Amino acid sequence: MIEQITYLVKRGYSLKGQGVMTIKPIQKGEIVSALNFDSIRSEGTETEMSVQGGIKDFIDNSNDTIDNYFNHSCNPNMRLRLSHHYDFQAIREIKVGEELTWNYLTTEYDLTKTKEDFFCRCGSRNCYGQIKGFKYLTKDQKLELWNHLSAFLKTKI
Repeated sequence: MIEQITYLVKRGYSLKGQGVMTIKPIQKGEIVSALNFDSIRSEGTETEMSVQGGIKDFIDNSNDTIDNYFNHSCNPNMRLRLSHHYDFQAIREIKVGEELTWNYLTTEYDLTKTKEDFFCRCGSRNCYGQIKGFKYLTKDQKLELWNHLSAFLKTKI
């Protein structure tokens, strides 16, 4: 069960609401957390906690687990793996006290359909600004994300 991972701590952030930070260093390539889910939903029945797994498939977690609090960043320190594994993997070394983040644009094709697009507050130099979904990125932006894309989004380039 994910709550047994004692080095992840949920905390409040003034601009982003709640998020998760680590209290121990995490090495590049290390599995940080499983992706917890309890159902696969079809398009039109997804929730704000759903992650797009395919063109019309959405992985959903209605439970209050730590991975529900991983925020978006345009310069993330984790990626979400959805092929053969359902987990979050560190894509670089993560220092103590760092917020754990992943790029929602690596799994979500069109957030505007469900009115879940949002203005990013990650503060990174390469911030995308309005996060509307992979569909709205330029070809160059899409290619920059290639190594972290879900299998479904790789078919959309």
